[in-house]
Amino acid sequence: MTRRTGPREAGFDAERLARLDAFIEAEIAARRLPGAVLGIVRGDAPVRLDAFGTRDPRTGAPMTTDTLCWPASMTKPLTAAGALLLVESGELILEEAVGDHLPQFRDRRVADHRRSRNARRHANPPSST
Repeated sequence: MTRRTGPREAGFDAERLARLDAFIEAEIAARRLPGAVLGIVRGDAPVRLDAFGTRDPRTGAPMTTDTLCWPASMTKPLTAAGALLLVESGELILEEAVGDHLPQFRDRRVADHRRSRNARRHANPPSST
């Protein structure tokens, strides 16, 4: 990515963006969400990248902008859209192992989510038995 740009320069209203912070902070305060990372990019310029709350409520470890979060049901549509953009640009092949791109997930074994195609499915792939 290129240098970070401010919200106004990227065409965003800073006051409206501040509502996102307030919403996330309210969700954390109400204990409906332990933490979150907010990332906004316009074109190839990062506009916002901020972490809120904790990544582990038991230990109080803070959420950071590089905290890895496992894609769950509500994030799968966003993960799928991002992956398909990468497929369209030739940067991702659906049959590649997720760990080829994200080494942190190389040894992760949850159902058969080792392939990019399966990681975006809501249900586990059919069993071979």
